Amino acid sequence: MVDAVDAKMHALGYALDRMAIELPQVYVRSRSKGDPNDLILLAGLVGALTHWFHGMTFMYHPHAWKGTVPKEIMTARILKRLSEEEQSKIEKSPKSLIHNVYDSCGLGMHHLKRL
Repeated sequence: MVDAVDAKMHALGYALDRMAIELPQVYVRSRSKGDPNDLILLAGLVGALTHWFHGMTFMYHPHAWKGTVPKEIMTARILKRLSEEEQSKIEKSPKSLIHNVYDSCGLGMHHLKRL
């Protein structure tokens, strides 16, 4: 997966020298959505990515970059701050997965202090 992202970025003329990534966090059962065991595999992937990556890695827990803002409001904020050019580069994703794309943009924008 990382190799695919790296190849696409190089094809677009970008070099990867830093990475901002969300560190999965387990919440108390009453506040969590879905099975917290699903986060174990995701945490393993985060570990593998940070091990593979040779640049600087910055990790953020979800609460650190988006707080308790409802998903719809956060998505609207992210889209408002993306330029037309940036929005045009967001690949079409299935509706069930597009929130992950917006979260990725939001995390990067938080890291760059644009959100």
